[in-house]
Amino acid sequence: AGVSRLIWIATIGIYNELPPQQADLWRNILGTPKNENSYIGDQAAAAQRITASQLDYTIIRPNELTDDNKMQQLNVQTDPNEEIIG
Repeated sequence: AGVSRLIWIATIGIYNELPPQQADLWRNILGTPKNENSYIGDQAAAAQRITASQLDYTIIRPNELTDDNKMQQLNVQTDPNEEIIG
């Protein structure tokens, strides 16, 4: 079909990057990256399969989506094994 790049939108938290003040809340609601039977775990497993593949890919992990005008920090991470760049 001529597709050259996979773009995957995953949830925040698949690399345990949740802010400490919110981590427990989100883990209670969405699970953990190590539990593939949870939402975050399923997302983390997919991201691991994508990064281990030979695909040309981009994984987008949006922060919390809210209906207020609060600004959040944008982090760009070029490799899941690297430190997040703010």
